[in-house]
Amino acid sequence: MNSNAFSTSKRIAPGPRGYPIVGSLPMLLRDPLRFLSKSRDHGEVVRVDLGVREMYVVHHPDHVKYVMHDKMNIYHKSPFFLSKVQTVLGKSVGALGGGEWAARRRFLMPSFRPQSYAPMATAITEVTALALDRWRSAARAGTPLDMKIEMMQLTQAVIIKTIFGLDSDDGAMLTDSVETLRQTIMRRMAMPFDPPEWFPTPSNRRYAKALHTLDTFILGVIEKRRRSLAERPAGDLLSLLLLTRDEQTGEPLDGQQIRDEMMSMFIAGLETVGIPLGWICYFLSMYPDVLRKLEEEIDTVLGGRVPTYEDLSKLVYTRMVIDEAMRVYPPGWAWFRAPIVDDEIGGCLISAGTLVMICPYTTHRHPDFWENPEAFDPERFAPQLAAKHHPFAYFPFSNGPRVCLARGLSLMEMKLIVSMVVQAFRLRRVPGIPVEPQAVSTLVPRHGLPMTLHPRS
Repeated sequence: MNSNAFSTSKRIAPGPRGYPIVGSLPMLLRDPLRFLSKSRDHGEVVRVDLGVREMYVVHHPDHVKYVMHDKMNIYHKSPFFLSKVQTVLGKSVGALGGGEWAARRRFLMPSFRPQSYAPMATAITEVTALALDRWRSAARAGTPLDMKIEMMQLTQAVIIKTIFGLDSDDGAMLTDSVETLRQTIMRRMAMPFDPPEWFPTPSNRRYAKALHTLDTFILGVIEKRRRSLAERPAGDLLSLLLLTRDEQTGEPLDGQQIRDEMMSMFIAGLETVGIPLGWICYFLSMYPDVLRKLEEEIDTVLGGRVPTYEDLSKLVYTRMVIDEAMRVYPPGWAWFRAPIVDDEIGGCLISAGTLVMICPYTTHRHPDFWENPEAFDPERFAPQLAAKHHPFAYFPFSNGPRVCLARGLSLMEMKLIVSMVVQAFRLRRVPGIPVEPQAVSTLVPRHGLPMTLHPRS
C-alpha cells in the first residue's frame, strides 16, 4: 500500500455508526481499546463521529509513516490535547512545532548522546539496589507488592538521581504531588470538557497545590545547580543542560525553558519507563519459558554481579522481552495530530484542523504485520527478524523526526532494572485479581499488579 499516491476521487472515510448528537463518543470513552480495535473492521482510515467534532483513526503502518514522517510538516500536534498538558509541561520540546521545535531539539540532542549515559547507568543500579533491599523485607514476610506502584516509585527515584543528581530521599515528598498531576492530566485527556483551571473545584485546588510543590522543587534545584556548577562535575541531565549552548547562537536555555524540559522529563519519564516495567513483571510471572531464557542470559552475562553500561549490548534477549512487552502494551496508546491544511490519507479527505489519531495499540496488533498478534512472544524481536519489521509497525517511543529524545536512556534504564530484578527474584501473581489494560493518558493495569516475590537461590 502506498499512501503517498493519492487517488483521483477523494472520499469520506468509513466509520462506525454512533448515536444522535454525541456520535461514538460514549463508546470511545467507555472502552477505548475495544472501540479502536473494532474500528479496524471499517478499514485502515476510519472516521469517528465525536458529536461536536470528528476524528480519523489510522491503523496501517504506511499511513502512520505518512503522518509522522512524510508529512510531519503539515501534521502538527493537536492544539486540543496540547492545551490539556501545557500548564504542567509548559513549552517543552514535545509541545513545540516548526522552527521552535527544530531549534529546541537541536539544543537538547547533545545531552542525549550515548556517551553521556555511562555515569547515569551507575546511578540507576545504585537506586535499584536500594529498592531490591526493601523488597527483600517484603519477600521474607510474604507480603505482596503492587509492582505497578513499586516500579513507578523506583522510576521516580531513578529520575531524581539521573536528572537532578539528588538522592531519592530528596524527592520523597514529591510522590503525592506527581501522582496528583498525573491523575489530573489523565482525566483531562479523557474528558472532552472539564472546568477551567481557575474554577475552585476540589480537584483543581489539589492540582494547583501539586503543581506549586513540583515547580518550587524544580526551580529551586535549578538555581542551586547553577551556583554549584563550577565545583560539581556534570553527570546528571540538569547539569548537562545548564552547560549546553546552542551550536548556532551560542545561547543557553533560560530558566523557564529549563524548567519546562525538566518537568516534561519527570512526568513523561515516569510513564514511559515505570508502566512498561510493571507489565514486564506481569509477563514474566505468566510465561515461565520466557523467564527461564531470560534468567539464563542474565546469569551468563552478569555472573551474579551488578550490571554495568558495558554489559548492555550483551543483554540481547532482555531487550527482546522489553520490546515485546511494549508491543503488547505500549505506554503511549494513542498519539494525536491535526493537519494545518486540507489533505488526504489513503484517498480519504482530511480537512485542516481535524483530529487524527495514531494508535500504537492497534498498529502493534495489525495482523498483516504481526503473526498471532495477541500472544506475548519475544522471539519476534530476535535481531534477524526485527530487521524485517515495517519501521512504522512498532513505535512505543513515537517515530519519525519527533521520536523521543530519551529513548536510548529509557531502554538502558529498563535493561538495567529488569536484569537486577530477575537476578534477585521470581515473581508470582496474586490469584483472583484480574489483569487488564486501562487506557488513560498511558496504558496502565486497571487493578494494579499485586505479586509475591520469591528470592532466587
